[in-house]
Amino acid sequence: MGDRIFTVADTSADEVMGVLRNTGSSDPDVLFAATTEFGRPFRNQKRFGFMAIAVGAVLALTVVLLVAGVLLAIAGVWLWHKGNRNTAVIGSAYTSYMASLTDAAGAARPAAPPLNGIANTG
Repeated sequence: MGDRIFTVADTSADEVMGVLRNTGSSDPDVLFAATTEFGRPFRNQKRFGFMAIAVGAVLALTVVLLVAGVLLAIAGVWLWHKGNRNTAVIGSAYTSYMASLTDAAGAARPAAPPLNGIANTG
């Protein structure tokens, strides 16, 4: 993602999975940090959308800037919803990736019982 602090683009679960695979780690803290860094521009979509709604509402209070205020508020709602969708995609992709790591490690499956109740330690 680089140093982008804002984007109007959408993300996909495949993009998020690629970022998580590129970390080369299965440590949950490293993976959470990667998704946090990857999701920063999309969280800013929500913030900027909310700010546009607020500024649009203030502009709409004046008769001269009514049209500009309404248009800015509509654009802010669109951007806010887009940011919510993108952060939801990141969250669900992170959850499914962590579940796939758990399945791959076999932690979700119970250990096989020893033969005849005696553990084979040799």
